[in-house]
Amino acid sequence: MKGTPSLISLIALAWIWLIPGSALAGTELPADLKSIPIFTGSKVLQTADGPTQCSATLQVQAAKDTVAAFYRKVLEENGWKGAVESQYNTGGVLQFAKGADVIQIALVNRKKGDDITLLYNIVHTHKKK
Repeated sequence: MKGTPSLISLIALAWIWLIPGSALAGTELPADLKSIPIFTGSKVLQTADGPTQCSATLQVQAAKDTVAAFYRKVLEENGWKGAVESQYNTGGVLQFAKGADVIQIALVNRKKGDDITLLYNIVHTHKKK
């Protein structure tokens, strides 16, 4: 479903910009994210792992729409159902559900000079097994 940015979208984007690096665990993916394919060429910048949520912020030189299409395809192939999608000029948010688990992917284009870098954040909300 396409639409205007929702509160969920804005919170997800705030996560990328506002969480200080010192509050994040490192650059190795949390165990609960290792089963989720990472877009080719992505560099892990930050990660966090908590009792009901883990996340990773990644950077890649790729178009937002290309990365979004990749995640739509690979997550749906692995049993995740697309639930919410918001797209707008500089970014977007995709949300998928599988049972009680939710994956949200926030994508934001950052422009520096002529270069556009895509930052994206994957948040997996789950029940610890």
